[in-house]
Amino acid sequence: TEPKRHAPSFIFRVVKERDENGNGLLHGAHARIFRTKHKKSILTTGSLCKIKLCRDVGATKEGEPQQFFAIKRFNKLTLKKKKQYLRKPDGTGMRIYTQLDAVRKEIAVMSQINHPNCIKLHQ
Repeated sequence: TEPKRHAPSFIFRVVKERDENGNGLLHGAHARIFRTKHKKSILTTGSLCKIKLCRDVGATKEGEPQQFFAIKRFNKLTLKKKKQYLRKPDGTGMRIYTQLDAVRKEIAVMSQINHPNCIKLHQ
């Protein structure tokens, strides 16, 4: 039988450091440690974020397949600078909507989704 595939996951709140071999280590939620080789691990780059492929190097049981995750990294300063001015629904003025607000909305929606064909969010 074919091994069970895991859906890619987005992880927020990571702490970055290096191991003794110079590989990047990212400490994520639930005490997982992720290893990334910087140049080969970038899946895609956009104007607002980078998505990197990482492997879980935390405690895994013998015989279990390796788990891979996608880490979506944002630059918060860039997100705050990208602004839109929207009219309030009641027509009393304008409000500022930043890309950071859009990312927070994306996180809220993704945290509620639980389907085998959709990306699962780990925080």
